[in-house]
Amino acid sequence: MQKVKGKVIVTLCIVVLLYAIFNSIVGDFLLKKNPECIKAQIYKETLAGKTHPSFGYFFLFDNEKYTGLMTKDKKLKIGDTICVVFFKTFPSINRPLTYFDSGEIKCNCKK
Repeated sequence: MQKVKGKVIVTLCIVVLLYAIFNSIVGDFLLKKNPECIKAQIYKETLAGKTHPSFGYFFLFDNEKYTGLMTKDKKLKIGDTICVVFFKTFPSINRPLTYFDSGEIKCNCKK
């Protein structure tokens, strides 16, 4: 029984690690190569990683709601809209346009 628990824990750790790599490195690559842009609304303020103030945002795509987090910007408040870049095949892979260097991704957030 103890060996089974150990294998389950190791498997879960590997899955979490692979997801983190996919979402950060591969996600950034996919977003740069085939970006889709959409307006998102800031709906909450939270602490990311216990210390960094963040905003939660959401957007609707194909009648589904997707969420994300961004570093808090003093110019923004709950209820404001931002431009978000997402991967059309997996909209849960998304970043605020401000995440990227200026001019790195061209967006027209009229949607």
